[in-house]
Amino acid sequence: MLTKELLERIGFDFDDIDFILEKNQMYTDEIMPIVKEYVSGLDQTPYVPYEGKGRSLSLQRANQFAQQVQEKIPEENAYVLNLLAWLNCIPYLHDTYTQFGISDDIFYESMKDFSYKAKECKMVYGVLGVFVNWFFLFFELKEFSLGRLQYEAYHFDYDTYTYEDIQLKKGDRVYFCHIPSSGKLTYDMCMESFQKAYEFFKPHYLGDIIPIISDTWLLYQPYIDKVFPEGSNLKRFAKLFDNIDNYIVDNDFYDSWRVFHRSYKDSTKDLPADTTLRRNFIEYINSGGDFGYGYGIILYDGKKKRIVNVS
Repeated sequence: MLTKELLERIGFDFDDIDFILEKNQMYTDEIMPIVKEYVSGLDQTPYVPYEGKGRSLSLQRANQFAQQVQEKIPEENAYVLNLLAWLNCIPYLHDTYTQFGISDDIFYESMKDFSYKAKECKMVYGVLGVFVNWFFLFFELKEFSLGRLQYEAYHFDYDTYTYEDIQLKKGDRVYFCHIPSSGKLTYDMCMESFQKAYEFFKPHYLGDIIPIISDTWLLYQPYIDKVFPEGSNLKRFAKLFDNIDNYIVDNDFYDSWRVFHRSYKDSTKDLPADTTLRRNFIEYINSGGDFGYGYGIILYDGKKKRIVNVS
């Protein structure tokens, strides 16, 4: 059952809680049968990566879940309905966490992702809701929030990566680091999170090194060199990784909503320039900079509490 106490604990503001509960009361009879059907079909195999097409099939099922709710209540905003549908799945997940011995602290910290995404939606589209459906990763026990960062059990994408006597091969288990929009991203927060990931996943990898990877706009080298302010947390975060690949993504700034809280539409004219990061991005775009992602690796030694492959 969706309650005020649950919503408070996962980070929603009082006004937003009242809005959610009011809307939920209006639509609970239509939403709950769809929720129960969705959660009954979850593939909850904890800690291990998806195999084959498993991840894409789970995303497809999550999108269908959201679509079913929207078709059932066409008069309501789709983002609002999406939020209500996913929030009503949370109580079912709590029992699963308990079953696998995962602490309440990690459960509630992971569920805060809903409040982060809802606030993003409010800033970008002016309505409390969610416009993404990757929450299935939490519900299928593939992703967990561990301090400031989130981690998904994953397979290494590249042929090999070698550092001294450590080698990753294609298909080896790694841990994909996701960066939620939950506030500051300091060095100390990141190091604390890497340590938590080391301790949480330790039964599921060998040795004292946990391999952490990320594939994100935050690691795109031109942004690191030309956009991120000197001394900023963003630049320091990027330099934690050994950046092994960079690639251009068409000619569209898909991550504009993360920086400007609005889409980029071939012009910077309407983009806000009220921070150094935003001004730097506008200058970068206007000077012909392209848009892309970087792929980086951290080899974190949990015994020595340090990253070994980056000085």
